[in-house]
Amino acid sequence: MRPMSDTALRRGTRGGRFVVIAGPDGIGKSSLSTALIERLTAAGHPVWHFHHRLRALPASAASLRPTTNPHALSPYPLWLSTAKVLYLFADELLGWLVKVRTFRLRGGWVVVERGWWDLAVDPFRYRISPRRRLVVSLGRLLPAPDLTIILSAPEEVIQSRKTELGPEELARQLRLWKSVAEDIPRAALVDASQPIETIVDSISDMLNLGARKP
Repeated sequence: MRPMSDTALRRGTRGGRFVVIAGPDGIGKSSLSTALIERLTAAGHPVWHFHHRLRALPASAASLRPTTNPHALSPYPLWLSTAKVLYLFADELLGWLVKVRTFRLRGGWVVVERGWWDLAVDPFRYRISPRRRLVVSLGRLLPAPDLTIILSAPEEVIQSRKTELGPEELARQLRLWKSVAEDIPRAALVDASQPIETIVDSISDMLNLGARKP
């Protein structure tokens, strides 16, 4: 796990926290989110959980359904891919303004799986023709989460779990996620091959979780 100072974590933070859990398919994002939410709830914190989108703007029914083959459909043409990236950026920014900011200041904790940078690492999941430069530029304009946990593990560990990614695509995503962890603020690269309770304990330390409220 890459160390991160408490000062960096607390900068600009009041009340609750905004946490993103990211990484390739099969790495354990959903299991970690569930365990972290259970820890937060036990400590008396209100929690709001999202899967990728904050959904301040309407979403199609198809985009809300789970998929077992995220790369099966062809990407949209370039103009439509650009429009979708801009739409998702507007959704992310508006979601921060009308949902995350207010809830967080009232002491609420927002836990998001995947988050914005998933678009840069795995655009084909969203049927987006590669628009990495645009996604990165827009991502730098968004308010950064208080903590972004980027899960990583040896390729053979991930392949032994449920994953839709082939070996080459998995290796590519692991490389890109490592790069994202080095480039964005308040990010920690975490070894997902550890026991999940060990990971939650480490995240709890980084987030300065207090004792359970009476």
